[in-house]
Amino acid sequence: MTTTAKDTAHEDRAQVAPSTGTEALVASVWCELLGVEVGMTDNFFELGGHSLMATQAVFQLADRTGTFLELEAFFDLGTVAGIAAEIDRLREARPTAAASTASGVYEEEL
Repeated sequence: MTTTAKDTAHEDRAQVAPSTGTEALVASVWCELLGVEVGMTDNFFELGGHSLMATQAVFQLADRTGTFLELEAFFDLGTVAGIAAEIDRLREARPTAAASTASGVYEEEL
C-alpha cells in the first residue's frame, strides 16, 4: 500500500479526544464518512470531505440528535468541536415541550 500526502498529513496531526457526548457523536459520523480517525480540531474539508459528504453528515447528525444544522455551518465552523458546539447551542435554544405548554402554545400549533 502506498502512502499519500493526505495519509502523511493525517499521521502528523495531534489527536484531541472528544470532551462531550456531542463531540464524540460528531467525530463518529465524520469517521464513518471519511474513513479516518478524527480529532476535535480537525477540519472536515482538510480531511478529504466535500460538500456532498457534508450534506450526508448534516442529515446523519439530524437523525441522531434531532437537531438540524445548516450546511453552511460546515463551511463556517469546519471542526468537530465547532460543529458539536453549534449543535449544543441549537439544542439549548430550542424550546422544550414543557415550556411550550406552559406558555399555552402546543407543538401541534407550531
